[in-house]
Amino acid sequence: MNFTKTDTDYKVDQLMFTYNLSNPVLFPGSTENGTKQVASSNTEMSAHTNKYYQCSNPHLIRMGNANVTFHNVKLEAYLNGNNYSKDVDVCKEDVTPTVTPTVAPTTPPVNPKTPDTGNYRVNGTSGAACILAKMGLQLNITYKKKDGKEASFRFNIDPKLVTVSGSCSNTSALLRLSSDNLALLFTFTLNTTANKFYLGRVSLNTSVPDAAEPNFVVESGSLSFLETATHKSYKCNTKETLKITDKFSMDTYNLHVQAFDVEENKFGPAVECADDQNGMLVPIVVGAALAGLVLIVLIAYLIGRKRSHAGYQTI
Repeated sequence: MNFTKTDTDYKVDQLMFTYNLSNPVLFPGSTENGTKQVASSNTEMSAHTNKYYQCSNPHLIRMGNANVTFHNVKLEAYLNGNNYSKDVDVCKEDVTPTVTPTVAPTTPPVNPKTPDTGNYRVNGTSGAACILAKMGLQLNITYKKKDGKEASFRFNIDPKLVTVSGSCSNTSALLRLSSDNLALLFTFTLNTTANKFYLGRVSLNTSVPDAAEPNFVVESGSLSFLETATHKSYKCNTKETLKITDKFSMDTYNLHVQAFDVEENKFGPAVECADDQNGMLVPIVVGAALAGLVLIVLIAYLIGRKRSHAGYQTI
């Protein structure tokens, strides 16, 4: 790989591949001999300065007589220190594809009910689960209508109508929910230094019927939601709002998720969100108060009974 850079970005300017057709192990029965070399300057592998390049899905580069496919790529050139930068630029294969809706509602629902809870799973290369997710999802979009006025569109993800896909690498796990008029991508990142994982990127591609631009595309790769220690899961039964951008947020219900280190295809020990912990605190406080009240009444009763016998002797 030969890298070049500008003030704003860097890229793989040229990829060269050399192979020896005289090698009978790699090329049995070859009618040609000698060393061959192919090259391509159309790699589409680039990132902004102070960001690392990531491509979890297969990335194909055609180079004359050879095709080179990269898998689970994470690289950075011209970095300032000895570690990857914090921010990331992903390849086109990891970004949700442009979708064309086949059936779209004429008017968006105003106040949809609480969404159904879906169970989602992504398997790793070994066949075992690398992402487990149980959640109800309600998406909130702010957009401009054809008349220039701003409006909001709120709708639920129906687990029965979406296709689940994704992939996992050592430090990145992708969960993709897609249908005829929607593509929603969650990217979880593993922080190997802190032994934690978190939701670091969300992208959405969907359609809004009465919008000035019907195809709504939004993405944020600088998130840090649902952070949890490795070998554990994140759980939040109460409604939790994740603000992705100023134009897009998600409400989660009955959320339970784990990425990386999934053992026996089951959730690890749950780390509960603050709202769930506060919800449990109320009945504990009420129970403690009632127990204290009962104790006070009992003590008062015993004291009163003792005083009622004062000044009398047994005959």
